[in-house]
Amino acid sequence: MKKVTVLGSGSGSHAMAADLGSMGNEVHMLVLPEWEMELREVKEHGYIAAEGIINEKIPIASVTTNPKEAIENSECIFCPLPAFAQNAYFDFIADYLEDEQIFLLIPGLLGTLVFNKTLENKKIEKRIFIAETSELPYSCRAKQGHVNIMSKSKVLCAAFPASDTGEVLDRVSQFYQFDRAKNVMQCVTHSTNPCYHAPGCVLNAGRIERAKGNFYLYEEGITPCVARVMEKLDEERIQIADKVGGALFTVPEEMAATREPRSIFEEINGCMSMEYIKGPESLDDRYLTEDIPYTMMCWLTIAQIAKVETPIIKAIITLAEPIIEKDIFMKGRNAQAMGIDGMGLGELIDYITN
Repeated sequence: MKKVTVLGSGSGSHAMAADLGSMGNEVHMLVLPEWEMELREVKEHGYIAAEGIINEKIPIASVTTNPKEAIENSECIFCPLPAFAQNAYFDFIADYLEDEQIFLLIPGLLGTLVFNKTLENKKIEKRIFIAETSELPYSCRAKQGHVNIMSKSKVLCAAFPASDTGEVLDRVSQFYQFDRAKNVMQCVTHSTNPCYHAPGCVLNAGRIERAKGNFYLYEEGITPCVARVMEKLDEERIQIADKVGGALFTVPEEMAATREPRSIFEEINGCMSMEYIKGPESLDDRYLTEDIPYTMMCWLTIAQIAKVETPIIKAIITLAEPIIEKDIFMKGRNAQAMGIDGMGLGELIDYITN
């Protein structure tokens, strides 16, 4: 039995804690004090009630707001958090990490670079293995100690720097079988979520705001013209990916799987697995507040360093700023936040590799 630590209190944290616990590990959940009530049921009962691909009550060793207690002697610290929550947890735990521990962001969205900057600012010189995945490996929903894990899939993983990836994957293999990415930049450009979410949400913002939940993004929102914007966005993603590790597939290829891909509109229109997906319920949704300020800003930052023209990415971010009322260009995941401002492409590749 291995001691592991799971950060956070959201759906991803519930799913990961339950999954790791079902493997027989000693799972400790660490949460910021202001979010402790979200894990009240887990703390009181000592388990997470899982259903779906796992259908049992999974024991949880502890729920705590004490970083030292949760992290001490932990084999791996798993961070399945939305990007907007990462910084607060970075500051919360950095001083308590131990030599040779693995800190794994799931997904990362280049949070590895931000966390490394945190360690440098705090002058922490311990040997910490920092890594990230391209996506959360679960489709899940959680509420008050219950989690429905609908599916589990393989995702890409890379360490920062990439020279550590082999050791990280070897050590993490006792918990997860991840596919190896060339580097953390390939992980973030592999994430296709913004292509599915951002154009449809930005171009249907008025409909989302008025519908108050009675809106079907893929059935109603992805019309032929919106799909064309999605295709242009995907083309820019691929151009960026080619500069830092290579794209593995286009969005139509991802949707088509083993058959011949069609256009994005043809793939989405009438797709049984997407047709009845409802939402987003408001403009305060991760499709807008995470995919654009974090994933798309990562893409834009790489593009600027690699000198790739990205008019669609810039346009979507520009329109999203007043929609979500955030200065995305200045306060999103930009080069300064990641500690890579002033780098050229060659310097960047060397930085994330060695």
